[in-house]
Amino acid sequence: MRISAFLIALSLLAGSAMAAVQQDGPVYVVESGDSLFSIAQIFGTTVGELAEANQIEDPSSIFPGQALIIPGYEGLGGTRKRV
Repeated sequence: MRISAFLIALSLLAGSAMAAVQQDGPVYVVESGDSLFSIAQIFGTTVGELAEANQIEDPSSIFPGQALIIPGYEGLGGTRKRV
């Protein structure tokens, strides 16, 4: 009985972790010199929407290599870097 309860709890935790990894839209990888403002301009969104979609409290705290979900493109996927 204890093993069954443990397995159920483990499967629930695994499902929660997988849900957190799923993204809802394409991803942009931040490069040196990028700002939320410049990224928002590229994708036709706002700094506020980018910050909210990525749970960013301080818009100046992004860093190169950080993956940002781009809101407004739900259903599309992929990763984009600037060329």
